[in-house]
Amino acid sequence: AAHRFSPWSLSSTRFCYRVPEPEPARAQPAPVLVTRVSSTVALVHWRAFVLPVGMHEVEYLVTATPARPTVTNDGAVVVQLVLPERHGNSEREKQRLPAEISPEQQPQVEARMASLMPLVEYVVTVRARYP
Repeated sequence: AAHRFSPWSLSSTRFCYRVPEPEPARAQPAPVLVTRVSSTVALVHWRAFVLPVGMHEVEYLVTATPARPTVTNDGAVVVQLVLPERHGNSEREKQRLPAEISPEQQPQVEARMASLMPLVEYVVTVRARYP
């Protein structure tokens, strides 16, 4: 019986616990860069989102949306890719506050997007969430 917890305890008052959302790095000149690899594949580059202290894992949702409806009805659709990432592996990076890291110091992230339609203009967006 020496290792048992007591049958009751006092409760805390209510409190709100909120984790700030990942924030995009304010990189210049463009936050998202797209490079054509082939007629159906593009490489998307962006700076890692800024995560609050203590958070190191994030999932990116990369979306390529046709810029305008196609007249030929060629089947161009929205293409999405979910990319899990881990940031801040070193102890030094884990201890730095997000405000101390300039956008240029944020690591570069890239994703390979396939199944794009040739001759279709796309707009690419990147969003982040915690897994």
